[in-house]
This record gives sequence, structure tokens and C-alpha cells, in this order.
Amino acid sequence: MCCCDKPAFAQCLTRLAVGALFLIPGIGKFMDPAMFQGMLGTLFGWTGLMLTIGFWVVVVFEILGGLFVIVGPFIPKVLYKVSLLGLFIITLVAFLSVTIPSGDMMGILFHVLGLAVILSLMMTKPMCPLKGCKIGSCKM
Repeated sequence: MCCCDKPAFAQCLTRLAVGALFLIPGIGKFMDPAMFQGMLGTLFGWTGLMLTIGFWVVVVFEILGGLFVIVGPFIPKVLYKVSLLGLFIITLVAFLSVTIPSGDMMGILFHVLGLAVILSLMMTKPMCPLKGCKIGSCKM
């Protein structure tokens, strides 16, 4: 059987996509914190220490969470699940505080899909697509 016919391959692609969707913006927020801190301050009225803590919680969870989702099969299961839970909470808060109030239908659909995919990953164990697979045996 080809490795492309296995659910582990599909889950791997999903983990790569979800991980990248958090890792890349997380790095962007880390590299240019002023914009995101301004948004947090405006949305929630946070200043000082609360703003700093909120910023770092989101940035750390986006960067490490995105990375941990990508490498899921190779890290402890609890770390994988906690990362997904953190990413789910970040997505839910963004959905409720930014996307729904804006009325942006594409943003709403994007966040609903993101929440569903994260929940789906939370309900399964991370699988490695290369286990028992002969590299190069896939014929598309």
C-alpha cells in the first residue's frame, strides 16, 4: 500500500498547514510587536504589565504551539495536546473579539474552519506518515 493512501499522510498535511498558520504570524508578531500590542490595548484596554503578559502568552503559544503541532508525533503527547488547546483558545478569542464584531463573513468562515480542524487534531493522536512507508513509492 502506498503511503499516500494512509490517513497519517493526510493528518501530516493538516498538521503542517495548521502549524504554519500559527507559526508564521507568531514570528511576525515577535518581530514587530508594536502593531499587535496596539491591537490588544485597543480591544481589551490592556496597558503595562497586562499588555506585556498577554502579548507574550499569545506569541509563545503561536510560535511554540505551531512548531509542536508540526512535529506532533515526535514530542510527548501531553505537549502536543496542550499546544492544540492553546491554539484553540487563541483562535476562539480572536473569533469572538475581532472576527464576529467585524461582520467579515470570510473571516468568520475561516475561523470556524480553523476551530473545527484544531478540534479534529485534538481528538486524534499525532501520526507519522513515514512509519512503514517506502519513500518514493507513491504514484500520483
